[in-house]
Amino acid sequence: MKTFYTAFRFVFERRSYRITGVLAFALFFIAYLFILPATYTGGHIGLISLHYLTWRDGIIAFVLSLLMGMLIPFIVFSYRMGGGSRKASTAGGLFASLITPFLCCTR
Repeated sequence: MKTFYTAFRFVFERRSYRITGVLAFALFFIAYLFILPATYTGGHIGLISLHYLTWRDGIIAFVLSLLMGMLIPFIVFSYRMGGGSRKASTAGGLFASLITPFLCCTR
C-alpha cells in the first residue's frame, strides 16, 4: 500500500496530471451516465438514457469514472516515461490501455 501511495503522490504532484485526472473523471462520468442506463432503453444512448437513470447507476458511474480519472494520468505518465520504445507499439499499447477499462467495466 505504501508503494501505491508513493506512486500516486509522484504522479499527481504535477499539475498537468491532476488536470488530466479531473478531465478524465468528468468525461467518463458523463459518458457512463448515458451508457449505463442503455440496458433499459433497448441499447439507445442519448438523452433518453437520463430518464432511466437510477441512484445505483449514478453511484456506479461515479465510482467507475473516479477509477478511470485516477488510471488515465498513470497511463499518460507511463507513456511519457517509455523513452526508448517504438512509437507505433507505444501508441497501440496506449490505445489498448485506454479503451479496455472503458469497455469491460460496463454492465
